[in-house]
Amino acid sequence: MTTRITFDQTGFSTFTQALAPLRKMFKPADRPPEDLGAVLPETGLADLLHKFNYIPPQTAFLGVCEDGQPVLFDLTDHRVGPLLIMGDASSGKTILLKVLVQSAVSINSPSEINYLVFSQKPEDWQDLTSEGLRSGHCLTETIKGPQETAEWLMNLSDMVEKRYNGKELSAPLLVILDDLRFVLGADSSVRLNLEWLLKIGPSMHIWPIVTLRTPDALAMGRWTSQFRTRFLGCMSNEGVNRLGLYNGLDAEKLIPGKQFAIHVQQDWLTFNLPELP
Repeated sequence: MTTRITFDQTGFSTFTQALAPLRKMFKPADRPPEDLGAVLPETGLADLLHKFNYIPPQTAFLGVCEDGQPVLFDLTDHRVGPLLIMGDASSGKTILLKVLVQSAVSINSPSEINYLVFSQKPEDWQDLTSEGLRSGHCLTETIKGPQETAEWLMNLSDMVEKRYNGKELSAPLLVILDDLRFVLGADSSVRLNLEWLLKIGPSMHIWPIVTLRTPDALAMGRWTSQFRTRFLGCMSNEGVNRLGLYNGLDAEKLIPGKQFAIHVQQDWLTFNLPELP
């Protein structure tokens, strides 16, 4: 049984078991293993995507749960809203971003998924954006600097408006914002365009996916309040109590660079990240 992210009418994250149409696609030999020992956390992303070869289009793979089941992100369910990834330094926030992007690119053609990357550290994304430009999945080089950031956020705002008005129908677009701190020094037009993107983008299948270090997230309550889907990496439990929306996660025990958690109905779901090339 696959774990796939969907959302209830309240907007808070749940994971549904009502996946009969998806399960009908499985062949007995293709079903995910019952034992996590069959899917070690050290397994590479390509090997896991081969093992879970029933993953449907317009989906991204995030990791493997303790029971060996894959965690999938449905890129067509707008109720997910924008995604916020938080954790201490070296907790694996950028790794989770790259897993999401690389899996989406591997599963989907350029007509099914595209992506953009905003980062003040373009060297961290050079290989992925270069490959994405060659394949047609990535729309441009890594976006950096105030002027370039402002121009692209304006472009995205226009894109959201065109889709909203039915003037443009395009593939889901992943908008990767690797470290949201840039918004603190941005002018009012950048902040307004970003707020519009966070509010309306997912309903138009334009997905802002944002990272923040724990101390920055704690200091940026105006921005973190706009996210209801939150992935937490290793951080102090005091940070979890303020940022996680729910209690009960011992985030200090999450393995940095390896594990993240998301709240599922009445409990926290921990999953392991695959190894990247």
